[in-house]
Amino acid sequence: MTRPIHVFGFIVLLSMIACPEGYCADKLQDQVSENLRSRIEILNVMGSMPIGQTEQIYARNALPRFYERRAFQPAWINKKTVKTTVDSLVSAIKGAYREGLCPEDYHLVEIEKLVSWIRTDVVKSEAPFYTDLEMLCTDAFLILGNHYLSGKVDPITIDSHWFANRREADMTVILDSCIELSDVAEVLHALLPKAAGYNLLKQHLLELRQIQKQRGWACLDSVALFEIGVQDERLQRIRERLAVNDDLVFSHIQSSVYDQSLINAVMRFQKRTGLEPNGFLTKQTLQELSVSVENRIKQIEVNLERWRWLPQQLGSRYLLVNVANFEIDLIQDGSIQFSSRVIVGKAYRKTPVFSDQITYLVFNPYWHVPQSIAIQDILPIVKRDPNYFKDKNMCVFDGYGSTSCEIDPNTIDWSLITEGNFSYRFRQDPGPQNALGIVKFMFPNQFNVYMHDTPSRELFEKTERTFSSGCIRVENAYELALLLLKDDDLFEQKEVDKMIQNRIENTVHLNTPVPIHLLYWTAWVDLHGVLQLRRDIYDRDEILYQALKKNIAGSVY
Repeated sequence: MTRPIHVFGFIVLLSMIACPEGYCADKLQDQVSENLRSRIEILNVMGSMPIGQTEQIYARNALPRFYERRAFQPAWINKKTVKTTVDSLVSAIKGAYREGLCPEDYHLVEIEKLVSWIRTDVVKSEAPFYTDLEMLCTDAFLILGNHYLSGKVDPITIDSHWFANRREADMTVILDSCIELSDVAEVLHALLPKAAGYNLLKQHLLELRQIQKQRGWACLDSVALFEIGVQDERLQRIRERLAVNDDLVFSHIQSSVYDQSLINAVMRFQKRTGLEPNGFLTKQTLQELSVSVENRIKQIEVNLERWRWLPQQLGSRYLLVNVANFEIDLIQDGSIQFSSRVIVGKAYRKTPVFSDQITYLVFNPYWHVPQSIAIQDILPIVKRDPNYFKDKNMCVFDGYGSTSCEIDPNTIDWSLITEGNFSYRFRQDPGPQNALGIVKFMFPNQFNVYMHDTPSRELFEKTERTFSSGCIRVENAYELALLLLKDDDLFEQKEVDKMIQNRIENTVHLNTPVPIHLLYWTAWVDLHGVLQLRRDIYDRDEILYQALKKNIAGSVY
């Protein structure tokens, strides 16, 4: 006997056949899940995955890992609904513009288009479109998060002298932990550098973009020179230019006289662009004033990227060397405790960029001359001046290690010595002429770079100080050594002076290593909130800018 079908049950069965909302939604989610599994298998095999006609999956390792961990279940859709987390993600992507990045790099246009189609029911319940949205949202989060955390460009790929201690984290874990929250934008924003210097630099980027919208500033005549007291209609244009960045107050714009108000404004501009602050409208000053707002924007964008390469915490007490500014600062709890001018590497012997820790100091150091300097710099001098070694208090050794022995340099015919047959080692003894001065600061590193004193004081008077072979010469090295030792409860000044007077090499290990960051900033905001700009002495800015604006294919991870 056939059991009769209850009327209510029959209606439910018919409604299921008609594919009601709940049933179809579950089926759609299953289809998206299956699509994800299938596409990720292809991605793993092929190494690439196009989405639509214009987009590409870039997180080729992280994205599969994220979905495999969640058994290929969708993260950004719920049945037929696009989650509000997608709106938060879109907001975060648009915010990349404020960080000097391009929102279009993170699938913004395609994501917004798909969201619109799905929410207006243009695509009905077609699983491939939902799958596209899933993969693009996940890829955008992973890549943008990685760029916020570590920078878009790997510095080592554009400059072998750059070794940044970049921050790292598993973005798939971060996404997994926040995907059920409504505000993924807040999670992404938290990955950005927290330093006040980064946020202040962003504020200046915003201000410059506003100036750019108002047509920027006029290009000035970089050839014309003016004398103080002279009247010239071109001086009003210069005043207008200086007023744009608040170097001159607006009440002093309407004048064409080279008076004290203009001198003061020029000096303020010169100070924050690394020029000699003499108040004269020199050719170099006019050239800096004529740098376009577009180029200043570029300058800030590349330096924001450099901030993203840095560790999250520089330390409560640390040394910061800005190579482009020829300056070292000892910073304690956000205040400058010590500051000094420095000399950095020549253009062909660039000072590298990295972070490390000063672990010990050496007083009255011997200078063991690097082989490259011995051959390229000293050997040509010795061929011209046979008394060089005696005058410089230098010794010559034949060979290395246990077989090395000191020899009389006068027994060698230096005219016959070339790079090919060079087998000698030079050492300069402690004393007034020692190239390292009275102290060197050691932070052992792969570049064999360190900081040291120098007997050549006159070079510190130069505005641009690229004279070394890569190491950093510190003008007030003695004061810095006293400060580090005193703060470390090691030695007082009398004890240090006694060590120096002995002219015997003496190594002092610090109880607490001091973090040191060798950086290259051509734009930054100082502790007084003033935007500082410097010339790109190593021609690094344009290379980084071009890499920053490239397609994010280089960001695959």
